[in-house]
Amino acid sequence: MDKIWEHLRAVFKHWVLLMGGIVSVTLVLVERFRGFGVPNWIFLIVSASFFFVAFHFAWMDKDKELQESLGAAPEVVLEYECATRNPLTLRNLRGSTAYHIQIQQVVIGERCTATFEEISHIEEGASVRVLPVVRDLFVKPDTDEWKAVKDDFAHVLETAYETWGRDFEPVHLRILVDYADRNGRKYQTVCKIEFDRFKTIAKTACEPPRPAVRAAAT
Repeated sequence: MDKIWEHLRAVFKHWVLLMGGIVSVTLVLVERFRGFGVPNWIFLIVSASFFFVAFHFAWMDKDKELQESLGAAPEVVLEYECATRNPLTLRNLRGSTAYHIQIQQVVIGERCTATFEEISHIEEGASVRVLPVVRDLFVKPDTDEWKAVKDDFAHVLETAYETWGRDFEPVHLRILVDYADRNGRKYQTVCKIEFDRFKTIAKTACEPPRPAVRAAAT
């Protein structure tokens, strides 16, 4: 009951501010320039409408307080290094510990896929190297070629270039990383890898985290 009354007081506070500001000025202007008073039924409708607006403002205030009390969100980014076995690195730049970190499956046309195991957690400032599980329809399992590419992300980038690339132009691959904080709030980081096949270099850029939305990596 105490929380209900606290919320109602917040709603009333916003309602008084709205009615005392926007509505009062509007009524004065109407009476001054139109030469007649506003009917009571219009005043009641406007008052009721602003009550719902005040309710929304009070809810936003409470939500803001809740988010601030939960603390800063972790920021997990993806890095790629052109090195032996070209490992991908998940790094938690700042905020709290990130949990249930999952790189979404990367799909290259109908030919190649790369899947990743879920990482249980990454503390702030820490990093974890991950390898993909690569499947290519053009590579037979249990062959020497399969053993060479089964966990090699460079093969995925090569396949992306063969599928979508243009002559002497880098190919861009979008990768999504999902994770949660200690309070169960879910986030997603969108990362893009720019792969230059001829210079054999790859640049990775990640956007700031945002509320998670499931989407296929393309």
